[in-house]
Amino acid sequence: MKTTGINSAENEQVESWLDIVRRQVGSLDFGVVQIVVHDTRVVQIERTEKIRLENPVRPQTGGTHFARQTSGGRHSNNG
Repeated sequence: MKTTGINSAENEQVESWLDIVRRQVGSLDFGVVQIVVHDTRVVQIERTEKIRLENPVRPQTGGTHFARQTSGGRHSNNG
């Protein structure tokens, strides 16, 4: 990374946030890492992680029942 025009303290800050972003991205399977900039400086790093289920498990009987739609477009009264 170019460091022309910045002093060593600013260079350390640049490396610091870059390291944080690298760690966040490196430990993320699915999700988003956002970098928030204010007045040309990185002021915040946000991470949103998503957990994807390969084979979603359907709830067993006994929970909330949802009305099912029949082929006629009406809801049944089964729950």
